[in-house]
Amino acid sequence: PKSTFFGVDLDQDSISKASATLQHTSLTNVTFTCKDLGDLPPGSVDLVVNHDCIHDLKDPIGALRAVRRALRPGGAFLSMEPMVGDSLEENNTPGGGLSYGISLLHCMTVSLAQGGMGLGAGSFGPKTYEGIAREAGFTEFRKVGSNMVNHFYEL
Repeated sequence: PKSTFFGVDLDQDSISKASATLQHTSLTNVTFTCKDLGDLPPGSVDLVVNHDCIHDLKDPIGALRAVRRALRPGGAFLSMEPMVGDSLEENNTPGGGLSYGISLLHCMTVSLAQGGMGLGAGSFGPKTYEGIAREAGFTEFRKVGSNMVNHFYEL
C-alpha cells in the first residue's frame, strides 16, 4: 500500500497505451513516463524489472550501469531475457532457430539502426549476459528461474 510504481519507456505510444489502461483501474500509486532509463536519479529505486529488452538496446552495458546507479543499497534488478544459449551449438533446436530469426529481423536490427552493439536474442545466453552485467559493475548475477521462452535473472 505504501509502494509506488513507475514505468519508463522511450516509446511514447507505449507510455500512452499504458497510461490509458491505467485510467481504467483503481490504482493510485502507478505512473508511466516517456524517458531514458539513464535519466533515473541515482539511488532512487529499490527494484528495477525489465522484460526482454536488454539484448535489443543500443548500449546494453550503459543501460545496465544506469540500472545499477539507480538502485538503492540493497536494491535488486530482476531481468527477463530470452531462453537461449551462448553459442550456435547450444541453440541448434527449433526454438533456437526461431530466436535467430526474430533476432535478425528485430532485435539486432533495432540496435544496429541506432549504431549499437547488435547483440540480438540469438546468442544472448546466461554467460554472455553475465559478462555484460559484470562489465557494467554488477557483482551478483544469478539465474533464478525459467519458463518455456525466458530465463529470469537477479542482478
